[in-house]
Amino acid sequence: MINKRILLNYARTGMGRARAPYSGFHVGAAVECENGEIFIAGNVEAANSAVGICAERAALSMAVASTDSPPKQIAIIAEEPGTSCGMCRQFMVEFPKLRIHTINEAGDTVTRSPRQLLPKPYERRTK
Repeated sequence: MINKRILLNYARTGMGRARAPYSGFHVGAAVECENGEIFIAGNVEAANSAVGICAERAALSMAVASTDSPPKQIAIIAEEPGTSCGMCRQFMVEFPKLRIHTINEAGDTVTRSPRQLLPKPYERRTK
């Protein structure tokens, strides 16, 4: 497992690849899978905001589509400190062992689990 600071630097690369012509808010994410592969993405905006994709979901989707190895950790970085949107939080709950690294206002790295970000996610009912 690589150091979370190194993974955050990969996420910074993703932020540089972001396409945010409407909001100007660039976000990057980097996912490390169990096998050590790393997937990097930035957010991609569209005129209709519903069809854009956040960096977190883009990087996780790339990982799932590219390898059988489950995502182990994700680093997320933006121009301003913050946390993932609700849709991304719900998506990350699908990966319960995922460790989520972000940077807070003081510049410190904060690590959480998906359930810490979204303690009461939507869950399908089984019959």
